This record gives sequence, C-alpha cells and structure tokens, in this order.
Amino acid sequence: MSIEIKATEVEVNGKPVYGINLINSEFSDIMYHYGEVKFLEDEPNDRATLAFEYVILEGTEPEDPETKKRFQEIVGDVLIEVITRQLDTHEVVFKGGTDSEDE
Repeated sequence: MSIEIKATEVEVNGKPVYGINLINSEFSDIMYHYGEVKFLEDEPNDRATLAFEYVILEGTEPEDPETKKRFQEIVGDVLIEVITRQLDTHEVVFKGGTDSEDE
C-alpha cells in the first residue's frame, strides 16, 4: 500500500515547518514534522543507519507498542522517500557534514 501524504506549512516556536499528514492510513488524524535527521555510519560493516526525530503537532501518537512501531516505520519510509526525491532533484540540504567537492 502506498501512503499518500499531505504537507502543510505550519509555525512551530515562531519558525515555519512542514506538518505531514498520512492521508490514506489509519494515522490520518496525526500531523507531525521531522526534527533532526542523521545517518549513523558503521564503517567496519560499510553500512549506515537512518536516525531521525519527529514531533507530533496534531493528534495523539499511538500508545499500543505494535501500532506505535507501525507508525514509526511509516514515518521512516516517508522520510526515505522525501530524501530520495530531494536527492533526485538536487534540493536536499546538508548541515554539519562535508562536501566531497570541498576536499
């Protein structure tokens, strides 16, 4: 099942952010936005793990552990899709890293 999202610009602590709703899912009443996103490197195994924070803006995060895990997996899948699209269109912005062209 493909999740349809709706992004709405909202203000949080005086700053504009995009609130995201998962339109065609059991979590459609929840609006959230992403906080810090990091790639944690595991150099010996040549792998990286995506770590991210999110904040619920509207609605309530599921309390049931299985439902909460499903919500978090969908939120992670949406983030991967957003990052992939931004990389494809050269719109992604890196903060605190190094650019290989600068080396």
